[in-house]
Amino acid sequence: MSERGLEFEETSKGIYHANIIGPVTDVHMHPRIFDPRFYRREETPNGKAGIHMYSQAALRAGFFRGLAMPNESLRIYSPDEPDQTELVPYPLTKPDRILAAANVIIQRSLMKTGLIAGVDREIIGLGLDNKRPEFTTQEVEKVFSSRYIQELAAALKIYGGETTGGYMIPMETIIPVAEIWHKHNEGKPVYLHLEDGAVGIILEQWPAHIPAHIAHVSSRQEFEPIIEAIDSGKNVTCEATPHHLFLTEATREAIGAYGCMKPTLKSAEDVKFLWDNLKYIHIFASDCAPHRAIDKVGIDGQGIDNPAFGVTNHDVFLPLFFQTIRDGRLTEQELYERIVTNPAQRFNLPKDRSRSRFELKQITAEEAIKSTEYGWNPFAMSPETPTMIGKIISQLSEVGRLNIVLVGSEPIITARPGYQNLIRF
Repeated sequence: MSERGLEFEETSKGIYHANIIGPVTDVHMHPRIFDPRFYRREETPNGKAGIHMYSQAALRAGFFRGLAMPNESLRIYSPDEPDQTELVPYPLTKPDRILAAANVIIQRSLMKTGLIAGVDREIIGLGLDNKRPEFTTQEVEKVFSSRYIQELAAALKIYGGETTGGYMIPMETIIPVAEIWHKHNEGKPVYLHLEDGAVGIILEQWPAHIPAHIAHVSSRQEFEPIIEAIDSGKNVTCEATPHHLFLTEATREAIGAYGCMKPTLKSAEDVKFLWDNLKYIHIFASDCAPHRAIDKVGIDGQGIDNPAFGVTNHDVFLPLFFQTIRDGRLTEQELYERIVTNPAQRFNLPKDRSRSRFELKQITAEEAIKSTEYGWNPFAMSPETPTMIGKIISQLSEVGRLNIVLVGSEPIITARPGYQNLIRF
């Protein structure tokens, strides 16, 4: 293989191959680390059950490593609920929770996994019940200076918009909290969940020396202030997801709760603006959060008032972007930067010498999910599902161990959990 990081070529009529040097990395994962239900796919065809199942599905989709978001939860027994379980918030906002998550990764994850620390109202003195409405820095200083946070957290996630678990902090506290993080974790970015006009409000005031990474940009309104901040010299990067790059509000209207996500799917004009300004999108990330079908449409399938945010897309992620190379919308180098080099540089990830090989031919979204544990994705349901190509053949670790092998038409996982799968910083 040449020095190019990603090679894409047609080897026979209608059959393509891709080779990638370095780990394909997903910096925005929602694996529900602590979920104790490690069911087989046929038992939970639309389920999301812990990092073992999640990492297995991600590996089969071509990802070698990733970063887990902090808005975690625990699923506990609750006899009064329709499915007799309840999700209890368990955000990764303190050292003991980061350590607990790291321990599960070592025991259960099949892929290299790092953690993003979080912050919520409680540790900045406001209280979860709003009865102590006074911003304080004592607890957050202690947490951010902890050696466990410094060793195990790739970044700090701040939620300035509605999300799963409800971890929003007031807008006026975002920058003060970011400054405390930067004081104790210089060089590690602040990962911002902001939507609509909030992006411009925060970035206009953002300190130029603090690295910021904007999650899942979805619209012109969000993207324009990001572009302005970058052009003005601020240390700002951003990411876009497959669902915001390939689907529009037409999908949300057509598939209902299965298209419910944060941020919402936007207009065709917004999607075009993202593609027209691709040079300002540094990373392609999944935001893959495969909730159970009952969390979307209820136990009877008739719908619920507040369906869970989140969609699955690991299955179609690389097939979609490989197709854009074939169609001339992306170059090999542009894709490589956004899934290998830029994620590693922005989040200070360890060097890795893994290699992946892909056999590429046209597939449907339904075919893409046949060998996954997720069981569904919005692309298979959407009236605007784009063409896609791709199928993983193998993936090699930095020490040459085979992680994926194609046996017949099914990718088989040979990777195992262990200390090597916990990313440290």
